[in-house]
Amino acid sequence: MIKPKDRMINALNLKMPLDYIPTFDNDFRLTEAVGRKINYLNWSNNKNVMENADNLLTGGSDIEKYEYSKEYLGLSLKEKEKLLKEQAETYVKLAEKYEWAGITVNLGVADDRFLDEEIRIIKEVKKLSGNEFFIVANMKMGTMIIPASGKSMLKNAIQLKENPEELKERLEVLMNKALHRANKFIGAGCDGVLETTDYSLNTGLYFPISVMKEFVLPYLFRISETIRKWGAYLIKDTDGDYMEIFDDVIDCKPHALSSLQRTGKMDMKIIKEKTKNKVCLIGNVSNRIVQSGTVEQIEKETIRSVEELSPGGGYILATDNCIFEDIPLRNYEAMNNKWREIRTNKT
Repeated sequence: MIKPKDRMINALNLKMPLDYIPTFDNDFRLTEAVGRKINYLNWSNNKNVMENADNLLTGGSDIEKYEYSKEYLGLSLKEKEKLLKEQAETYVKLAEKYEWAGITVNLGVADDRFLDEEIRIIKEVKKLSGNEFFIVANMKMGTMIIPASGKSMLKNAIQLKENPEELKERLEVLMNKALHRANKFIGAGCDGVLETTDYSLNTGLYFPISVMKEFVLPYLFRISETIRKWGAYLIKDTDGDYMEIFDDVIDCKPHALSSLQRTGKMDMKIIKEKTKNKVCLIGNVSNRIVQSGTVEQIEKETIRSVEELSPGGGYILATDNCIFEDIPLRNYEAMNNKWREIRTNKT
């Protein structure tokens, strides 16, 4: 009997589907799909996370309380235990309902403040699911981020010009914090981890190629090398058009690249050729279409992604971002239903 987890591992190892193309989602927030109204599946917002990473690189202090997680902090121990179990149950119910190959535990935080909670949810997911699913957790940002504000952009530019060695020391800290989280997640039973630093905008790279090659890619390579040494899988997620350094990212040896937006020069046919026998591809179904398109448009987009990226194996169906709160559930289900119809494609 083939487990969902087997399908995910098979794809990450760049093989043809065991029976059909797998699917999962890095960050799925439509918990009403399984009758849950939990606001805690994502414990912070992106602004909080980016601000904290900015502060680490520029010498600022940590945010004391994330916007959403402060609700959790006010609960009693009994209420916290109940909530953590409910979260784990929700992850498993969603995976079963939509036949995902993997489950991503992603609370949205980027430090150790809620590391114990993340670990307890991972263990509970593994227990509840009977090790049926490939479990992923988000190590968040282990490499230099795009600055989140004008003030941090200026600080970053000054660092790059005047204090490059000091910046590298801070980047070492950032990387090691992420690896510390990854190590804890793997120890708790995760099969893989996500590294989610964005490198580009829709118009191209934020940093010049020279900066990427000195201040970003060496750290990504070391993260990948370490995760492989620990016997787990690294999924590198980044938005935008990073075609200028695409070959360099592949050379850093992540097991998979996720999101894969069709923007700028990100031609999927070229990408499929470049990644052949090198890295698994995850995603590419347009979030914009899934959010606001018709059922017919969503189905057409799902078919296109499968036809362009599945030949030869090493492909996992997902959107090019995440399933956030503003996406109508019926639209996600239109994509998921079309996948069920065409997933046996093994060309």
